[in-house]
Amino acid sequence: MDDPSTMDAFPLLCSVIETPLPALVSPLLALRSTPTAGRSLFALAPIAPSTLIHTSAVPFARTVLESFKREVCWTCFSVVEGRQARWKVRELLDANGAAAGEAVRWFCADACWDTWKVLVGDVGRAAVRAGEDTLSRAAKVGRRDVERGTEQKEDDVAASTNEEIEEAWAKGFLAGQETVRRRTTPRRAGEGAWRQRPQDALLSSDDPDVFRLLISGITERFHASTNPLPSTWTSLTSLVPSLATNARALESNIRMYNSLIAILPLALLPYTTPLTILALLSRDNGNSFGIWSATHDDGSGERGELLAYGIYPSSSYFNHSCRPNLVKSRNGAAFEFRSGAEGVAQGDEVCISYLGGGEVGDREERRNRLMIGWGFWCECVRCREEEGGSE
Repeated sequence: MDDPSTMDAFPLLCSVIETPLPALVSPLLALRSTPTAGRSLFALAPIAPSTLIHTSAVPFARTVLESFKREVCWTCFSVVEGRQARWKVRELLDANGAAAGEAVRWFCADACWDTWKVLVGDVGRAAVRAGEDTLSRAAKVGRRDVERGTEQKEDDVAASTNEEIEEAWAKGFLAGQETVRRRTTPRRAGEGAWRQRPQDALLSSDDPDVFRLLISGITERFHASTNPLPSTWTSLTSLVPSLATNARALESNIRMYNSLIAILPLALLPYTTPLTILALLSRDNGNSFGIWSATHDDGSGERGELLAYGIYPSSSYFNHSCRPNLVKSRNGAAFEFRSGAEGVAQGDEVCISYLGGGEVGDREERRNRLMIGWGFWCECVRCREEEGGSE
């Protein structure tokens, strides 16, 4: 476990180095290195068509997009019909919150609400309420800044170097430890309570979806520390990291860390560290699965609207191919992976499509979409064949 009381945790970038692999996702598959796509899964034996190869039941961390938070169930990702409709089952803020009585999570049924309460526990529910209270306050601060003309400008900023990332997080870490000290030190008689203003650490330009994802991931890490089963945290950190180096994103991430360390329940503070934040963000980038209004890659390339996303560690070993031999479908919060209509030959790499099925467009269009969305230049069999045919 990361120890937030010592600077020995630095250098921080060690947090984005993957840990040894956990158990493989399927006895039908083996994980091997590839010359162009890092690690990938390969069939150990012939796999018949439509064989269920793997199921990811729940994500390690999840978030519903801000624009859909009232319309999408936070447990099963069902969407209510009608743009103005809302689910009736809701988790409410405490009576003394900044937005007392407002809903913080929506569910399609009491059963999903009950499931969510079991998954996050009492400490997770308290964390969600604290997070939504802070986001509500931050939104009000942001609106005042806009009215005064003092909001942060979205100027272009250069990428940060590793040294700059280390230095910025070291400063953020020290500020966070002062917050921890103030929160955990008993107040002397007659001394007023420490005033927490975590919303001041957030700006209206910060992404509330990422803020909620971090709360979800920190809560799950807390539960993983007390679970006798193989750690889901180990599964997460076994993924190859991809760390964004944009300076604006770096500043935003540190602000969110400083806010989280000020508001989350004390039980979560040992897990609310720069190492945890970086580990989550570096696995979210390039590994998250989008929750779309269409639940199945039917070959049309149409996925509807993006409603939410989550980090599914065991499903992130499937690489992309523009000629996939696996079909991915969603059943509630679970993702299922089945072999395609032609099955899979022994020794073949098993791949899904990152582009939603159909794979319309020429090679350059596909490659550009993958570079923009996932940060890699596709060298799958189809792209290499088409490249050879064009020479």
